[in-house]
Amino acid sequence: MNKIICEMKHIDKLFPGTQALNDVEFTIRAGEIHALIGTNGSGKSTLSNILAGTFQQSRGEIIVNGEKVTFNQPSQAMDMGIVLIHQELKLMPEMTVAENIFFGRFQRYTKYPVINWKETNRQASTILHELGSNIDPTIKVSALSIAEMQLVEIAKALSKEAKILIMDEPTASLTFEEVRSLFKVMKDLKRKGLAIIYISHRLEEILEMADRITVLEDSKLVTSIENSPNLTKEHLVRLMMPKEKKMASQRLGVKEVDRPVKLSARNICYKNKVTNFSFELKYGEVLGIAGLMGSGRTELLKCIFGAHSIKSGEFYLNGKPYKPKSPVTSLNNRIALISEDRKREGLVLSMSITDNMLFPNFRSYSFGPFIKNKMAKKDVKFQADNLNLRYDKLHAFTRSLSGGNQQKVIVAREFNRPIKLLVASQPTRGLDVGSVEYIHRQILEKRNQGCAVLLVSSELDEIMALSDRIAVMYRGKIVDILPAAQATKEGVGLLMAGVKPTAPLSPVS
Repeated sequence: MNKIICEMKHIDKLFPGTQALNDVEFTIRAGEIHALIGTNGSGKSTLSNILAGTFQQSRGEIIVNGEKVTFNQPSQAMDMGIVLIHQELKLMPEMTVAENIFFGRFQRYTKYPVINWKETNRQASTILHELGSNIDPTIKVSALSIAEMQLVEIAKALSKEAKILIMDEPTASLTFEEVRSLFKVMKDLKRKGLAIIYISHRLEEILEMADRITVLEDSKLVTSIENSPNLTKEHLVRLMMPKEKKMASQRLGVKEVDRPVKLSARNICYKNKVTNFSFELKYGEVLGIAGLMGSGRTELLKCIFGAHSIKSGEFYLNGKPYKPKSPVTSLNNRIALISEDRKREGLVLSMSITDNMLFPNFRSYSFGPFIKNKMAKKDVKFQADNLNLRYDKLHAFTRSLSGGNQQKVIVAREFNRPIKLLVASQPTRGLDVGSVEYIHRQILEKRNQGCAVLLVSSELDEIMALSDRIAVMYRGKIVDILPAAQATKEGVGLLMAGVKPTAPLSPVS
């Protein structure tokens, strides 16, 4: 058994009105991947932030290599080799890769107080090569993919001689191939003796990668267990939600009738991201868009919602020409958007939870210049409780919520207003199992009520489970549209990679 290098004993954390952690115990061994799981608001992020020096515990102690330590700021944790890689990456996009890796610690000439850029770039390149990457250390971070940015964050941690690496939802925005590459890097780091704390809602990844699994629920420790071949997702779900029934998404039957077309696109082009894109979306239908990151799926949704201006082509809404000049045009046409970039595009972080959930639906609660506060608060609380939103007060700033709870605010807002077309991009990213199931059911209920749904997700299981038809994108083009009931994951996956399957896409009967 590997040596224990860090212990967290009897950890409590009190925020105003909320106990985020209650007597939690956590140990970390050298050369292991230790998964930390739980529903949104269970205390995972709070615990990792305490270990990384972002927060201070209200009670309890941290012991690193047998020595009791107190972290008042992240730099003190870094000095002890503890580095946190946030879900929302903390890189400076207009600086180079090497500048991000060594920021504040640049290599200097021996005789002169001048930065030695050649040596800085060389050392950055060496670390990246150790991670199996050929990223040019002289290019700007803004030119990198999300997966490459993850590697830069890991390289930055290694440059600080990290002994414990905390990874918060590292695969949330990665494609399947990128996830496999990241896992290879993690296994290599584990073999070199690095301890990795792995936070994720993707239980299949936990079962594949983790040596040990610690489960938190409602700010308390449920259990810490060794991973084994006999451990299942269902068992982990029961541990995470001991007081809740697991909801099952069920496709409620809808008569296959000739429903009218809600939205159609003809030869849509946007820069070099979307090329000659055409489709029809009917009332009471979920059209899933499957594609790798960079295939143009996100850009297409923004064109539909009016956030991007198309280069050529035409949209038709209810059979009439439709020009989405701005998001306001879409809102006026009862089109809702769940954006995958919740912080920059989905929320106003300086507004309260209530205001974000009511916006842009204030008209429904207005009486002349006044807001019907009683009705508004009742609806907001109903939506928050259904999504198991963890909050102190509904009038608190939205920036105070965790990433998963911020996502729930967006979903609650869009589901709480009368819409005819739902454009959803990664609607369940970063959410716990119970919330994912609730959102799946809400999407299907909207569809069964006649709403047209356009769904983008990196989770192929989600696309397969919710869609009536699946449009597969590759390099800005639709390569196929097929009924979901006739599709296989393998066939869709090959199309997403630009490979035409030699076998049928549907299961052989």
